[in-house]
Amino acid sequence: MKNLLLLISMLVFFFQCSSGQFRYPPRCEAERYYRTKCNSCHRRPDPMDKTAEQWSVVLWEHQKRLSLDDDNLRNMIAFMQRGGVCSDTSYAESK
Repeated sequence: MKNLLLLISMLVFFFQCSSGQFRYPPRCEAERYYRTKCNSCHRRPDPMDKTAEQWSVVLWEHQKRLSLDDDNLRNMIAFMQRGGVCSDTSYAESK
């Protein structure tokens, strides 16, 4: 019985950790777009999976599906090219 309770509690912990939900608010607009737009059609990609040039190509190809204007798309590209890190200016703008 003790082992069963331990197993159940471990499974609950595992599934809570793997839910994919963020536990903190986005730090900038680009991160907010990343969380909402990139998850609407597929699983959110890891920003480190592509080079800076690849992100530029991929996101410009996705522009119509993302419904972003050119300025927001450029911010999103820069966010992904930085490995998912907000710039100081975009962080200040989101506050």
